Amino acid sequence: MSRPPQNRSRANTAGEDGDATAPATKLWTAMEPPPIVCFSQEALVKWRKQRELYEAAVISRCQESGEPLATVMIPAINTINRRLLKIFCELELKIQVDEMTNEKLVDAISKILSSMINDQLPNVLVIMSQQLKMNLRQKDVKARVLNYFDRFDELEQVLLYQDIDPTAKTNVSRLDDRPGFKKRNPAPAQGCLHCKGAHWVNDCPSATQGI
Repeated sequence: MSRPPQNRSRANTAGEDGDATAPATKLWTAMEPPPIVCFSQEALVKWRKQRELYEAAVISRCQESGEPLATVMIPAINTINRRLLKIFCELELKIQVDEMTNEKLVDAISKILSSMINDQLPNVLVIMSQQLKMNLRQKDVKARVLNYFDRFDELEQVLLYQDIDPTAKTNVSRLDDRPGFKKRNPAPAQGCLHCKGAHWVNDCPSATQGI
C-alpha cells in the first residue's frame, strides 16, 4: 500500500526550487534632534545631553544600515529658531547670522558650558558656616551681637571684592592714588562700638572675636 503524498510547505518548495525568500527590509523611523530653544546654561546642559543621545542613535543607525552619516545627522544649527540664532550672533558673538556655521555654534555652546556660573561663584553657605560664628562665650550680649554683624559685613565685602573683574580692581587702586583722594579712615569716627576705642569692634581687644 503506497503512502499518501506529503504536503510540502511553500517554504520547502521555494527552497528546493532555488527561489530564496528576500530578506525583510528594516524600516527606520525618523529621528528628531533636540531643538535649541534657549541659551541659558540650564537649558544648554539639558540640550547637550539630549544631543549626545541623538548623535549616538544616528551613528548606530548608519553603522547598521550603511547610510551616509552626513545625510542622516541633522546639524545643530538647523535645530534653532532663525530669530534666536540672529540675536545670539549679533549680541553674543558680534557677527552676522550669515557668518554663523554649525562649528561656530557648537564651539560657542561649549564655551558657555565650560564657564558655568556655579564654578565661578564662591559657595557662600559654606564660607558663612565656617567663618561666621557667634562667640557664645562673650558675656556681653550687645558686644556679641555687634561683633557678629561686624564680621558679617567684613565677609560680605571680601566676597564682593573677589567677584569684581580684575580690571575694575586695578581702576579702584588708581582712584585711591589720585591726588586729594580721601581714603577711608582706618577706624570709625565714633570709635569702637564696644569700648569706644580707636579701632573697629572686630579688632577690639576686650571683645573676643566670634570666629
